[in-house]
Amino acid sequence: MVLLSEVDATGAAVNAPTDYLLPADWATAIADSGLGIRRIYGQGDRPRAAETVVSQAGVKIPIQKERMINFSTSEYNTDMQTFFRTMQYGWSGIMWYVTKGNLLYGGQTGISVYVPFCEDEDALGDESITNWNMKFVFNDLISPPSVVSPLTVTN
Repeated sequence: MVLLSEVDATGAAVNAPTDYLLPADWATAIADSGLGIRRIYGQGDRPRAAETVVSQAGVKIPIQKERMINFSTSEYNTDMQTFFRTMQYGWSGIMWYVTKGNLLYGGQTGISVYVPFCEDEDALGDESITNWNMKFVFNDLISPPSVVSPLTVTN
């Protein structure tokens, strides 16, 4: 599951939970339409980031790595489809994600991401469904922080 938020003038998430460890705060922050944090169920992966170092005076110094999360969903409504279509123009915002292992990544403030790719895909066949595939990209020296999630991801 991914949780996405627009940003305010300071770059912070709009309607972020006051305490990201409390389920009640998430319940107040999440809105599946309009303003608020959008919750999207699907599946994704976070490939390992390439090692990135520079040498200065013979000393190897790690620099920020480009990290990405590939995500695909077939569960959406008309409002979400409109949101995905706006993401096709390039979208930047705040993201948290929850794994099936019940870990919430992003900490209190979330992960500042941009979306270079968001496309719908209609598979072949009589019983095909539309999927939206997207890529979230962020730069950091280390992986985002994780905690046991106060939110539940359905199977």
